[in-house]
Amino acid sequence: MTHMIRRRTCAGEDDLAAMQRLLHDAPDPFVSYPSVADLAVMLKDNPEQMAANTMLWEDDSRLVGYALVDRFHNLFYHFAPGVLNETIEREMITWAERRLRAMVDGAMAGLTLDAAARDDDTARVAFLARNGFIPTGDETWRMGRSLDTPLPEIDAPPGFVLRSLAGEAEVTAYVAAHRAAYGTEHMTGAHRLAMLRQPGYLPDLDLVAIAPDGTLAAFCICEYALHENRENDRNEGEIAIVGVRPEYRGRGLARALIALGLWRLREHGASGAWLGVSSANTAAIRVYQSLGFETRTVTRWYARAVEEA
Repeated sequence: MTHMIRRRTCAGEDDLAAMQRLLHDAPDPFVSYPSVADLAVMLKDNPEQMAANTMLWEDDSRLVGYALVDRFHNLFYHFAPGVLNETIEREMITWAERRLRAMVDGAMAGLTLDAAARDDDTARVAFLARNGFIPTGDETWRMGRSLDTPLPEIDAPPGFVLRSLAGEAEVTAYVAAHRAAYGTEHMTGAHRLAMLRQPGYLPDLDLVAIAPDGTLAAFCICEYALHENRENDRNEGEIAIVGVRPEYRGRGLARALIALGLWRLREHGASGAWLGVSSANTAAIRVYQSLGFETRTVTRWYARAVEEA
């Protein structure tokens, strides 16, 4: 018997929990982002906006798939095995473009819907080609290293202090540092607070470098999801976000913070560590390679032009 699959927009916490269960119960071996924890941060950062930007597909009231468009115009989707077909694909693309038009409020010039696929993920690459996505030439490298081998020394520049973030009291300083490091205003206090308030957040892996004058000069957020590691028979940590204010670059702060993060991940029991980096960021790649990281997978980015309705 064939069951009808219906779609509807996300309605809140219960739907978030269902999305997390689906991702947990039927993980995609080719996709590491968004994870179960990432979904919570994304939807709780701006609940009303992200709910509107998330579409669900159900079979007899059981969630079988979802798609979301984030604030950077990226399309993410995840479906139970065997569910995704050409009809749902068309629904997803049509809906995603409609949401994107609403998000930009008429600023259509050069607008694209963006998506990514690992180069060995043949199904997702085929989906993107089938639906008019064109390679942009941008790549994200997934780099990893063992923590069972000797770890690098932690060499902080003289006068700088490496320590954990001082909780919610230091969120404002962190947001300012993040915006300066990345040259954008994408990081917000609400988003950073959502990260701190997630179950499983480990304060000792949320690292910052403080300059002699007290400025939060650099940061390195590491993650170790013990529950997910156990359930998926893994034992890995993540170097999730790294940044240095422009005026403090060239002093080895990023390297020192990552080295500290590796030591702390190993103290938590991790046997390996991962990170992602743009292939164009050659300076960062050199730092990561000096810390023992090697490229393990390559994810390529694609774009589909969005026309006016």
